[in-house]
This record gives sequence, C-alpha cells and structure tokens, in this order.
Amino acid sequence: MKRPSPIVEPIEPDAFVTCAMIEFMGDVQLAQLALIRGTSDCVRALATYLIDDCNRVLLDIARIATRKNLPLPKSLDQEHDIILEYMRERTSADFDSEYMERMDLNHRHAIKLFKRGQAIKIPEISALASRALAMIEARIKLSRQLSADGNSRQAAVQVGANKI
Repeated sequence: MKRPSPIVEPIEPDAFVTCAMIEFMGDVQLAQLALIRGTSDCVRALATYLIDDCNRVLLDIARIATRKNLPLPKSLDQEHDIILEYMRERTSADFDSEYMERMDLNHRHAIKLFKRGQAIKIPEISALASRALAMIEARIKLSRQLSADGNSRQAAVQVGANKI
C-alpha cells in the first residue's frame, strides 16, 4: 500500500522569498567566516562550495523577486545575526565542529523551507525551490563525503564536478 505524502504547510510567495534570501545570506556569511576561522580542509572546502552555490541561488531569487515585484530583505534577521555572532565567538578548536553542526541544522531547515516553496503556484518560484533542493541535497552529500574522507579534498573535487 502506498504511504500518504506528508502534508506540506503552505507558504506565501513573499514570505518564501524573504525566508529563502535570509537563509542563504546567512549561509554565505557563515561560510565566509569558515574560510577565515576554519582549521580543516573539510570545513574550508564545504564553505567554498557553499558560497558559490548560495550566491547562484541568491541571484536567482533576486531576479524572480524583481520580476514578480516581491520585497527582498536587505539584511539578516535577528535569529541569523545571533547565530553569526555566536560562531564568531568560537575558538579555533571548536569552530570546525560547531560549523559542521550548524550547516547540518541549516540544511535540514532549508529542505523544509524549499519543499514548501515547491508548492507555490508561481512556476518560476516552484522551479527555483526544486533547483535549490537539488543543490542542498548535493551539498549534504559533499558534507558527508568530506567528513567521512577525513578532510579529503578529493571528495570535494568529485562532488563539485557533479554540481547542479
């Protein structure tokens, strides 16, 4: 017997655009911090790919929002500011593990958000949500491979070659 699909809570297009922008702007700022404070090749490799991926999605969101006359946030919300400040206070020894844990949490949150975005009735936005989900899933795979390979840059190159 086929299992019923989980119910995805609807989200309005303007709320989705705002949440998606803030989510990815926060990820970019955390990744930039990881390039400076990170001590392992694993963290730096993930941060590099994350910055590239997020910046591509941010440009897509901005283009769609402009065409659809949807508002764009100019800065992070309070929650993301607090997370960024918390990460700035981490010591080098703690930073890498805290960053990887934070990215895992962010990925799970982003997956929920972009699944909600797929249900939006505006084709450009639902397609963006689908593309972003694929990118997030690739990033999760990269994160796991990097962690499993013990800071191996080879895994980053291999997964990076398959980016969406």
